[in-house]
Amino acid sequence: MLTFRIYPEPRHSRLYFTVHVFEQLAELRAFAMASSRQAPSYFRRSLGVCQTWRDRRDRECGQILFAETHLRPDVISHEAGHALIGWAARRDVPLDRWPAAKAGATEERACYALGELVGQIFTTLAARGVPITPIRTRQRRGGGVARRRRG
Repeated sequence: MLTFRIYPEPRHSRLYFTVHVFEQLAELRAFAMASSRQAPSYFRRSLGVCQTWRDRRDRECGQILFAETHLRPDVISHEAGHALIGWAARRDVPLDRWPAAKAGATEERACYALGELVGQIFTTLAARGVPITPIRTRQRRGGGVARRRRG
């Protein structure tokens, strides 16, 4: 298992998330079940997991769990999005009050934090030689990209 830390605001705050990368999805799910109060069925279909510690006051905001077999940009960014929401709750960043007409300071702060989280995950995985699987897509008629259907 690969373990490292990521920081939403590395220049301004020492808050972090611990990232665990398991070899197999079954290991990720077993770890998630053992470290959560959720029912085991909650993780049955999970390809990644983010558990946030909103009530704790130490520097760790939570943990993000990935499996090497499912390291895709969509899974990474999805779990980083959950981490962003947990971090925002800890830092009292009001994500529900973004200005509708323009990007305000709150929106920019959240987007920079999300960029930091995703960037640090990708950079660390690349530095450790862990491959990221591309998302399989197909071209839509008239432009754009659609995800392939499973099955």
